[in-house]
Amino acid sequence: MPVRSAPLLGLVLIVAAVSAWLLWRPALAPVTPLASESSSPDAAPSPAELFVTYADVRERVDRPVLEQVAARLRVGLEDDASADVADVAEWVIALCDATRLLGRTEEAIELGQRATELRPADSRAHYLYAKALGEHMRQGGLLTAVRYVGSYKSALARAIELDPQNTAARADRIGFLVFAPGLVGGDIEQARRLAEQLVVDDGRRGALMLALAQMTDGDRTAAIATCRDALQRFPADQDLRVALAGALVDSGRRSEASGHYDEVRTGPRTAAWYRALYLQAQMRVTGAYELDAAVEALRTYAEAQPYGDLMPTVADARWRLGQALERSGQAQAAGVAYREALRLDPDHEDAEQSLADLDRDEG
Repeated sequence: MPVRSAPLLGLVLIVAAVSAWLLWRPALAPVTPLASESSSPDAAPSPAELFVTYADVRERVDRPVLEQVAARLRVGLEDDASADVADVAEWVIALCDATRLLGRTEEAIELGQRATELRPADSRAHYLYAKALGEHMRQGGLLTAVRYVGSYKSALARAIELDPQNTAARADRIGFLVFAPGLVGGDIEQARRLAEQLVVDDGRRGALMLALAQMTDGDRTAAIATCRDALQRFPADQDLRVALAGALVDSGRRSEASGHYDEVRTGPRTAAWYRALYLQAQMRVTGAYELDAAVEALRTYAEAQPYGDLMPTVADARWRLGQALERSGQAQAAGVAYREALRLDPDHEDAEQSLADLDRDEG
């Protein structure tokens, strides 16, 4: 299997985000105020108000607001003695999703387990439990992944068994097949077959997964064609546009890719907007050009602290910022950025190595 490049990893971010986004999309409705004149900020909102508010807020990529809604969800759960079991289940499911997005994966796993107990026949509950497990494995590294991979696979399989039309779960299964080692079930050929089937049931998500499998398999030309064809059917889809840009970068077509990133960033500041911001900056840093623009973009990203499935962390942004500053001849500022990345994530190996290299070169 070819080595995964930075643009390819960018496509992984997009695929994961789209899977979770579409899971919540049917629940969206006009924003419900988080607090009103008739209720105190700490009062538990009605079940309908709370769930609709969460579904909408989730799309804003606004961490403080999501934190506020997560706190309101907890209030609802603490007062669940008088609540309907169905309402409690919805609160648990929503809070599982929110805590995962906010990076609190151990809490998300506990909530996911509770959700599957409250809703044993609900595909969505098992899927979000799997998502919590998957994010925990990503954050925890190899040993954590080995410990939880069996539970992750079981939860994902159960979600698909309960609802074969849960295309979000099917997409995540394809992602696992693409990137997991063969020893634990990775299989790129099976991933491509399942992605082709997914295109039939969910053209948008299926195209993203098929492009991911094609790029991982080294077939960049096919991945670009898949994204272009999908954009003909879904011309306003920003995630597909970011995916196309990533495939173009991986093919050495940076100028063309930059045009697509720029187009995404003419829209509202959604998760796709922040991915385009980060990935375009990453492209500039790795190519060592337009570094001033990369510095500005990475600072914007780090200050916003956007959340999302597999979204680059603030520590990632600080590390890339350090690279941009170092390549601009600003060694002292680069060292500050690398140290900030390590303060945020002491296990950030790339930042640690970059700082060691900088200290050696400057020493």
